[in-house]
Amino acid sequence: MTTISIKENRFTADRLLLVCWYLTVFSAPFGDCLLRIELPIGGYFFLFRGMILLTCAVYLVHLLCKRENPFRGLSRPEKWFVVLVVCMLAYGLVSVLWSVSLGAWFSKLFTMCQMFALVFLFLKLCRDPKVMRITMWIMGITVLITALGGLIECWHGPFFDTPYRDYSYVFFNKAFYAPIFSLYNPNGFATYLLFSLECLVLYMAHNWKTPASAGDKRLLWALSAGMCLTLFLACADGGRLSILSILVILLGLAVWLLPRYKRGLWVFAAFALTFSFIYVGENYLQVRYQAERAAFEIQQVLGLSGQSQPGDAPEKPAPPDKNLHGTLYTLSPSISETDAYESVSQSDGVRMTLIKDCVQMIRESHGLGIGLGNVEPRLRELDNSDGIYAAHCFIMEVLAEFGIFALIPLAAVALSILKALWLAFCAAFRAHDKKRMAEPLLLLFTALAYPLLSTANSSSWGIQAMWLYLAVLLFYSGRLVQDTTVKMI
Repeated sequence: MTTISIKENRFTADRLLLVCWYLTVFSAPFGDCLLRIELPIGGYFFLFRGMILLTCAVYLVHLLCKRENPFRGLSRPEKWFVVLVVCMLAYGLVSVLWSVSLGAWFSKLFTMCQMFALVFLFLKLCRDPKVMRITMWIMGITVLITALGGLIECWHGPFFDTPYRDYSYVFFNKAFYAPIFSLYNPNGFATYLLFSLECLVLYMAHNWKTPASAGDKRLLWALSAGMCLTLFLACADGGRLSILSILVILLGLAVWLLPRYKRGLWVFAAFALTFSFIYVGENYLQVRYQAERAAFEIQQVLGLSGQSQPGDAPEKPAPPDKNLHGTLYTLSPSISETDAYESVSQSDGVRMTLIKDCVQMIRESHGLGIGLGNVEPRLRELDNSDGIYAAHCFIMEVLAEFGIFALIPLAAVALSILKALWLAFCAAFRAHDKKRMAEPLLLLFTALAYPLLSTANSSSWGIQAMWLYLAVLLFYSGRLVQDTTVKMI
């Protein structure tokens, strides 16, 4: 196990490693907006990329000085993740031989190496409870900055240059901007917030005290407020998959709270109020019309209209124009005469077409994958998706490019996590411990939300919060196995 020792009044290599790690986590949501430098190949170089490379270099020096085996102490799910990394990196390197675009291949390989390094560094460094706590605090701060930045963008407009600048969100019959902040597109923005909040919720659940301390309660309400704000921002972005993911996560949170802190279920009143507020805001004209019609009918029944002069009698309210922006689940770009349901069907149709094209690639390669970075060029050749060439489904993108070289180890990772959750649940069930039963269920619900969230964005390779969530899931599922084994002994 990697141990980090920090001596007072001396700037050691261990301290440098932690400083680099904290800066890496802090810079993650800002993407290429901080210290952006264009490269001749591989896109852009920015602060996060520089910090992850520096952290890896310092960590290697740390290993050499301490003469440690970096793979010692890994749980079974974490070991299978290492196998997945080795398989994907090996196949990715070999696939350069049939790469369609060397630039696309290098850019994706570079991104993949960064994200794998991010997960591995988390698994090793955050074994120290103090490092884990500071890492979660930094993630909480970045989530707050990102969410508040997105909220300001609703009125102010995008802070950074983006092709989605003209997207609008109609709320209380007024046009607002769709929040994006530094995440390039609306779906990426909502996905980053939700994956980050999942990490924080799992950290809170694992460290919850019995009975609940004042700090635990405040953290629960703070995370619930963040989830409510994210719900609004996801609606403003039209992130239907993100909204469905929120519902799955909330269900897991309710299952976890029920045996542990029943008073905490009051947070769901805040979620209900948020849903109601968003629905009324998005359908303001329709809601106002229904209220005015109900008031008119009440007046008719009570005979109040007959007491007035004929010219003063209230007129029956006229139905509003067709709502072009839909109900709670849709976003329509600022294009006139676009019906919300048509927009949804077009979006779903494009996604299904892209998934079918990826399945076709898997068949053409006989399950061996078409090679790293070749999905988008192949989609351009097929040209079945109205000029959209990103896969829009992370799992299908991985399977199309890597085939069985990712499918087999990925299935092993998923099965090892599910086995860990099952063993922990069974041990708690035999002990009639409802509180212990709830923790693997919460992990399971967040895992069920993963396919939805990872598919919400056009491509999730560069969403650092998704990889940090995978690291948290691997870490806590491994801890559940270790705790269960110790208690059985």
